[in-house]
Amino acid sequence: MARTMLSTPIALVIPIAVMISTVSPAPLRRVCTTVADCNNGGKCVDGRCRCDAVWEGPTCDALRFEPGPGPEDIGLQNRVNTWGGSVVKAVEGGHTVYHMYASAFPNATLDDWVTKSQVAHAVSRTGVMGPYEYQGIVLPPRGGHYWDASNCHNPTVHKFDDDYVIFYIGMDYKDHRHEPSPFDPWQAIGAASSKSPYGPWTRLDMPLLVPTVDWECYPDCGVSNPAVARVADGSFVMIFRGNGDQGVGIAAAPHWYGPWTLQNGKKSIFPLPDVVGLEDAYLWNDPTRDGCHIVLHQQAQGATNIGAHAFTTDPACVSNWTLSSPRPSHAYSTNVTWSSGKTTTYIRRERPQLLFDEAGHPTHMFSAVQAVNNTKQPTRSHTIVVPLSTPQTP
Repeated sequence: MARTMLSTPIALVIPIAVMISTVSPAPLRRVCTTVADCNNGGKCVDGRCRCDAVWEGPTCDALRFEPGPGPEDIGLQNRVNTWGGSVVKAVEGGHTVYHMYASAFPNATLDDWVTKSQVAHAVSRTGVMGPYEYQGIVLPPRGGHYWDASNCHNPTVHKFDDDYVIFYIGMDYKDHRHEPSPFDPWQAIGAASSKSPYGPWTRLDMPLLVPTVDWECYPDCGVSNPAVARVADGSFVMIFRGNGDQGVGIAAAPHWYGPWTLQNGKKSIFPLPDVVGLEDAYLWNDPTRDGCHIVLHQQAQGATNIGAHAFTTDPACVSNWTLSSPRPSHAYSTNVTWSSGKTTTYIRRERPQLLFDEAGHPTHMFSAVQAVNNTKQPTRSHTIVVPLSTPQTP
């Protein structure tokens, strides 16, 4: 009896030990095999995306924001309604000064942009977050029969060598259609330059791009929302919108002032139906690998998916543009969380514009926004700025 009792626990222990030794963990699901699977925003390591500092998510498709001070006393919140501030840095007297250029609507609102938009200048001497002090209008409608005779809208500013350059869209109601239609009025893309961020600004007499093909809604609508970058070989690339909402185009030039020629066989870089609702692109070079990125506003995809992202691994940034996956993109949303812990939900957040460090890493994103008040009415339009995660962020 004693031997039988002792043998029983031994018989029970041995099978359990064998069972434990044969159990193995389930294999991790691979999400990538190449950098393209990480939307050119990180490395593929052991089947997982290891994102660059500015990106996050399983496939590196969302911008990684840092909480910043706000929403009061940041950006451009002057009594004049503005839309879409674009910022360039300048060193003045040993101090960094931030110059913003935005669409402005003196004595009007965003709803009046078609007939009232002008380009305004604002300055912050207290840091990139602002507040930015309104300086006045620098590009009013030019009058006469110029391409920007009636309207100047959606500026984006860059510094190329010794030139400060504002790219913008213009309208001429004397010579082109502006009556109500399913599309925006006729528009063209042009530029103004200066040796100083304070001006004076010299405008080009002729536009850089005008509508010429069907997907640009030729001849009735136009081209708009220029996004410009200088690429690795020193030439320039421009992303722009065709106002018929049928395409996003790409053009190239040896100089910022042209001549600009359509690329990609004069076709949209994104096919239908993916391209519908894409606008307000911002273009930049990837600072660590070949290729470029664009972040865009996308319409009709819901509040959590208003920010789209696309990339190319082409060093010239002309071909092989791809919308990030999964679709729809969610590069940014209408929600902004501040360092106080407060979250502001805007009804509109458009016109993404970026600022960079000396190594070319994005550090801040500026956005055109509108919120609602206690009576659910839209508030005035203005420009906010939110920090992005950088390689130096703790």
